Amino acid sequence: LTTEPKGLHLMLSPFHENVTGTYLTDLEWALGEVKAGNEGEKREARYS
Repeated sequence: LTTEPKGLHLMLSPFHENVTGTYLTDLEWALGEVKAGNEGEKREARYS
């Protein structure tokens, strides 16, 4: 598994246009959690 550098890999298709708003809302929430120092539960990366 690739764990360095830490980052986010995002693959999109035309289908994803339907869920763009939901994705951006979730991303905004997640960034707020990180900025607030809430690390949450640590897990190993999972790929499927």
